[in-house]
Amino acid sequence: MREEIIGTIPQADGEVVLEIALMHDEAGRTMVELRYLVWGRELGWYRQQTLTLDGTMASQLLCRLSSVRHRLRSKSDTKHWTNVLAFPRRRPQHMATGPGMTTTGQRRIEAQSVSGRG
Repeated sequence: MREEIIGTIPQADGEVVLEIALMHDEAGRTMVELRYLVWGRELGWYRQQTLTLDGTMASQLLCRLSSVRHRLRSKSDTKHWTNVLAFPRRRPQHMATGPGMTTTGQRRIEAQSVSGRG
């Protein structure tokens, strides 16, 4: 049996990793092994658990994991755009202002100055 290590995924504490390996047998089949490795001071990395999956099971696992990816993200992981300006909200109709209008939407009557000069 030939082993091909695809990668390792460390946990936050650095004491545990998940190792992903492909196992190729003499018949041409490929299995996926998920190995839970723990760091021991005197031992180094050692396997705590191993889960072996055939191709069908590995494909189904990938589908399930991708469908729950968004659930694993915390609110703080989402990007907050600081360089985007929000559009101003549309004013309600009764708050519309324009030339000759007051803030309540009523027509403003302006006093005209009467001047003797013409």
